Amino acid sequence: TVVTGFNRIDGVLGGTRSDTLNLRPLNAGTPLPGNLVLDGAGSRYTELVTNQTLDFDGFENINTGDGTDTVSVNTDFSANLNTGNGTSSVTLAAGVTLTGTFTSGSGADVLLLNAGATITGNVALGAGADSVQLNNSATINGTLDGDAGSDTLNFSNYASARTVTLQAADATDGGFDGATAAVNGGANSGFLSIDNFIGTAAATDILIGRNVNSTWTIDTTNEYRDLSTAPNTSASFSNFEDLRGGAAA
Repeated sequence: TVVTGFNRIDGVLGGTRSDTLNLRPLNAGTPLPGNLVLDGAGSRYTELVTNQTLDFDGFENINTGDGTDTVSVNTDFSANLNTGNGTSSVTLAAGVTLTGTFTSGSGADVLLLNAGATITGNVALGAGADSVQLNNSATINGTLDGDAGSDTLNFSNYASARTVTLQAADATDGGFDGATAAVNGGANSGFLSIDNFIGTAAATDILIGRNVNSTWTIDTTNEYRDLSTAPNTSASFSNFEDLRGGAAA
């Protein structure tokens, strides 16, 4: 059954198949900001101009609109989450698992996984300058794709040392493809198109360059530059105490 419109509905419940909930309020064509709380049967969306709310449960695909949205995943939750082209801030509470994928649009989005949180599927960021912060023991089990824009992978609140290996310059979207244990189990090209790397605050972290001619600049802004690409692909980094050139360095 397809419902083309409804009014004055306070709650919706998905069925037994793969259901999609689109949360895209507009005012005269302008996207409105919203707050989305994923909390099992207590999940709620609040449109923040009129403060109207919608309670929901049983949806496998959840799409927010192109406004400024805040998303909180407070308990284990199963859904594919798409935050649209607005500027979104998405936070997974400590120890929570989001079983599904996360996709953002062209805004400058922030994804925060608190200690022990997990996203089981792929994370695909849009064309904005996006930031992904993994706190202690948090993981992304699928691939992390930064897409276009200057994207950051941040381990500043991890307790154990991190090793990041740069494996390829991304010719399509810029930045680097590579591997680190907290993303896709450390698989080759587990992350794609990442431009900025932040190590932990307490441990001795390792950044490994590509097996190509490269330069490392240690200054107010630290930079790794791959000289094999034209134009050169570069990345900024901080909080890495052990820098290692590749075989051709």
